[in-house]
Amino acid sequence: MTVKKVNGTGRNDVLRGENGADWIDGGAGDDQLSGNGGADMLFGGKGRDTLDGGAGADYLDAGEGDDLLVYVAAENKGSYDAYNGWTGSDTLRLVLTAAEWDREEVRQDVHRFLAYLPEYNEPDGWKDDPLFAFKSLGLAVVGVNKLEVVVDGKKIDATDKALKLADDKVALSEDDAASALVNLLANDQALDGVRSVKIAQPKNGKVELVRTDFTGASPVAEVRFTPKKGAYDHLAEGQTATEVFTYTVTDKDGDVKTASVQVTVTGTNDAPVLGAARTIATNEAVGTLTGKIKAKDADAGAVITYSWEYDGRFSPFSIDEEGNWEYETDHWWDNYLEGDMREGDSRTHVITVTATDEHGATSSTTLTFTVAGRNDLPDAEDESIGVFEDHGNYPPSEGVTEADGKLAYQGTLRVDDDDSTGPFTAEVVEAPANAFGKLSFVGGNEYGLIVWRVEVDKAKLTALGEEEILEQVYKIRVGDGDGGYVVKELTIRFVGDDNDPVIIVGPDSLAGYVDQTDGVLTAVANIFWSDRDADDEHVIELEALSDDGVGELGLDVIPGYKAQIQLRVTEAEVEALRYDQVKQQYRLTITDRAGHSASEVQTFTLRNDQFRYGGDGGDLVQGDLYERNLLVGGEGGDKIQGGYKADLLFGDAGPALPDLQTNGFSGEAWAGGSGNNDELDGGVGADELTGGAGADRFVLRAGQSNGDLITDFDAAAGDRIVFYDWGAGATLKHLGGGKWEVGAADRSVVEVVTLTGVTELAADAYAFRETPPTWSIGTAGDEVISPDYSNRNVIVGGGGRDQIYGGSHADDIYGDQGPALPAGEQNKLNAYERWYADPERDDIIDGGGGADRMTGGAGADTFVFYTSGGDGDVVTDFDGAAGDRLEFRYWGEGATFTQVDADTWRVSSADGAYQALINFANGAVITPDHYVFL
Repeated sequence: MTVKKVNGTGRNDVLRGENGADWIDGGAGDDQLSGNGGADMLFGGKGRDTLDGGAGADYLDAGEGDDLLVYVAAENKGSYDAYNGWTGSDTLRLVLTAAEWDREEVRQDVHRFLAYLPEYNEPDGWKDDPLFAFKSLGLAVVGVNKLEVVVDGKKIDATDKALKLADDKVALSEDDAASALVNLLANDQALDGVRSVKIAQPKNGKVELVRTDFTGASPVAEVRFTPKKGAYDHLAEGQTATEVFTYTVTDKDGDVKTASVQVTVTGTNDAPVLGAARTIATNEAVGTLTGKIKAKDADAGAVITYSWEYDGRFSPFSIDEEGNWEYETDHWWDNYLEGDMREGDSRTHVITVTATDEHGATSSTTLTFTVAGRNDLPDAEDESIGVFEDHGNYPPSEGVTEADGKLAYQGTLRVDDDDSTGPFTAEVVEAPANAFGKLSFVGGNEYGLIVWRVEVDKAKLTALGEEEILEQVYKIRVGDGDGGYVVKELTIRFVGDDNDPVIIVGPDSLAGYVDQTDGVLTAVANIFWSDRDADDEHVIELEALSDDGVGELGLDVIPGYKAQIQLRVTEAEVEALRYDQVKQQYRLTITDRAGHSASEVQTFTLRNDQFRYGGDGGDLVQGDLYERNLLVGGEGGDKIQGGYKADLLFGDAGPALPDLQTNGFSGEAWAGGSGNNDELDGGVGADELTGGAGADRFVLRAGQSNGDLITDFDAAAGDRIVFYDWGAGATLKHLGGGKWEVGAADRSVVEVVTLTGVTELAADAYAFRETPPTWSIGTAGDEVISPDYSNRNVIVGGGGRDQIYGGSHADDIYGDQGPALPAGEQNKLNAYERWYADPERDDIIDGGGGADRMTGGAGADTFVFYTSGGDGDVVTDFDGAAGDRLEFRYWGEGATFTQVDADTWRVSSADGAYQALINFANGAVITPDHYVFL
């Protein structure tokens, strides 16, 4: 073999061999020596030299100085090289590809060499150092102090770095456990790269490694956890179970670590599961069929409820909370709709049963019931028939016939059958011994009626004494025409009768109803009777028994069972009665053709007055406006007010409450008097007023007092008379005896009253006054306020959006604030919460009849005027710019609203039939958009 020798110049040389066996000596200087191909020998000599043996089995001697020895693994496959650093601090550079570096034996050699270096790292001596062999590369090294590893052109840290694994926790739901992917290495640190991942399988499932990628900086080992079938179905919604498995990672440097993964599975709701649809065959004779349906639910502790659907209105099916069901095979509603089933018929019901768990998940199935019909037996009851000597049978028959000395009685039996229309039949199967008569049946129809007939010798029957009874029992077989039959007993009771008296069954309500026609009042009473002699004749007599009775008695007879008695009395006759009850007594007598009779005495009670009795305290006792009243204040200072008719008023004690009357007193209190000082106001009509003890006040109003009688006026005891609303200049004049005349100054109203036993009246015993208004003051809320229609009103709405109605007098109305309630007056507020709140309008004021004064106050107020009111009304503070509006209701099409002068406007219907003048006290400016006709 020829060796080519190359020597350096002593300077910094670059010496490169050829592909043969070269001897290259750098000598002095910092040289770069490259053997290229072949088995070369390179000597660095002195200086900082770089030696690269290249391909082939090379020997490198770095010599003196800090030298770099380069070994390219890819060029030396199959070769064996020897590198000697000699003296100085020398570095070995291993140049590897990624694939070469990934070889485990290469890494192990590198790690052994790194462990070798610290022990044999003397820069000036190598003779005693052992030779280190890179077995994986075919390289022997000695006298080297440092190591560089270059992989794919990049210098790397070749030290063995620790493998770090972190235990993982994974949360999955019961439903998505099998579809979720988890990267086991996401939280781990494998700086030397991952060589393999192995998994220890869990108990209740399988972990499958579905994807790995160990090439990048973030290695991936993606797994899928698949639970065993049904392993977690038992989990209810929100419940959890834990499964743990481990995995082992080996890095490319051979380090091995194991970590755990804790899988927490959270349950989701599993729907209940009902079984497959069922068909159940039965027949209507079963009656009630029972069974149980049970839903399965994988969730532990699931709460199941059951419901059902059926297209019929009334279901023959029911089910309880445990799934126990009942089905009626012969249900009344089906029979009603479709008729009862007969033999050979069938009926099908499809019931949909739904199981629902506590979370609303459902499952449904069907139960189909097929019901076969059967022949129902006829439904006939044991019967009892009464046969009477003179008048047929009971219950009533079509009559009695007589021929050849025999009496024939006839009637009907009723048979019910759910599924048959007959013809129904009956026959005697067992007659009593020594039968008194002969029983036979004519036949039945589709309505279940069977005609029976009894023949008996007249002589035998008439031989029976009064009310003597002979009872005989027959057994009869009743058939339905379809082969079904039942055996029942028919009892015939033969009853003797010498001549039965009339029996008065008794009266119904003695004042059953009152009919008022043309001023005549009619009270009606009904009296019933019965007579077993069905063909007997009767005479009905009515006799009045009250000598002082009023009205006229009348009689209508319905032959055979009822007499109707009327008492006719005129309204005037009733009005003439006093408060105590008046009775009209009568006797009704019924006589048969044999002269036997019975009678009944009854009484009509006529009622006239309304009775109202106060209690022990101060009461407000008010009569009915449209009826005549008897009003008694009782103990305490009372206020008593009559109505529009001639009333009787008693301040203290009065007549006792008559029989059959009720006390209509409402219980309202009055605090105006003290002790027994009462106030009596008869109202309209000729009233009778009795004050009783105490200092009483008698109120006589203009236009209402003519004919009034005060029975016990005593000025010395403090009694006083107040004449209301007679006007200025009114006079009181004594006419003689107890008669007194009171008149207005212009004599427009003149009335006469009677003061029993009073011929003189001192000036302080009476006074003329005006009636104070009724005060109604609202609250801070939204209200509808109604007036006192019997008096003038002052109404104050207060806060909120109010709707205020005036009465028929001249009222003062304030939407917001108004005058304060005067001392001694009561707030008679009649209000209720508004049923609407109109944001466009604040207060709504309707004065009603009379010349009213209306003040809206702040806010957008609405003033309402009807054709029946408004004339003379005054609106004090109308302000259209603030949103106030006028509403004219029912004035008709073409109505007008025109200004008369600065303060007065006229509203008029198109034909002028309705007109009203309204005064706007503040000289309001009114434009067409401020009012509307409705």
